[in-house]
Amino acid sequence: MVLLMISLGIIISCNSVNQSSSLTVKDSINAISITDTSILIYTEGLLKLKDSFEKLESPVYSKGDYAYFYSAYKKDGEPVIYQEYGDSGEYGFQEKTYFLEEGEIVLYTEKSKLLIPESKGDYQHKESRYFYRNGIFLKAEEKSAANDSALLKLPFVKLDENLADEKKVFDFTEIESALQGTGKYALTFNKLNTLNTKQYLMLSNNNLSIDVAYLIKTPDSLINDIALQPALYKGKKLNIEFEKQGKTLMIYKSGSLSN
Repeated sequence: MVLLMISLGIIISCNSVNQSSSLTVKDSINAISITDTSILIYTEGLLKLKDSFEKLESPVYSKGDYAYFYSAYKKDGEPVIYQEYGDSGEYGFQEKTYFLEEGEIVLYTEKSKLLIPESKGDYQHKESRYFYRNGIFLKAEEKSAANDSALLKLPFVKLDENLADEKKVFDFTEIESALQGTGKYALTFNKLNTLNTKQYLMLSNNNLSIDVAYLIKTPDSLINDIALQPALYKGKKLNIEFEKQGKTLMIYKSGSLSN
């Protein structure tokens, strides 16, 4: 009887340890035994909770025909998701998502619809995802199809090591600068521009050759002052409040000269 009780005690103790280990793996993506499956469970959980996180969004930056912006979702002040959306009009778009735990990348995904060169308006739809453990590349996989509905039905296929970019560099400091409009993404007033009877407030950064355009529906005192004496505002930093319409259109709400 004593031996039986000891044996039962050992079994219960082992089960308790196993359950504790299981919880640790579930709670932390940085666990040693992490797999692509547990990473997906973690990131799908983040997506479900995304609307409850603090959200930051950058202005829409334009560089030639390419427009792009960043979004960040933060839990308790720490970023857990960064997103980058870029649109090239008829040439297609790409959307990148970075999932983090404790500041380290655990999953990078990219979805794109890009015009096939020298084709008659045909596009390639592609999705790829890169898995990381403790910030170190684990594996990559992708799928592609002629349209989005066909893409959804396809499974991901693991990329050959020679095809996967195992040394991707993720610069989250630059993303934060883009979100805040600071550092290399600092913007200053360029001009008021009229296009097809619509007026836009244009900010620019000459070092990056990027512009930001706000559609002015209702001019305020700042816009009226700029219209009267634009030379006084040229190169000055402005504080702008705006709202998004669709993916890339920004509507000017109010503004002031930055101190």
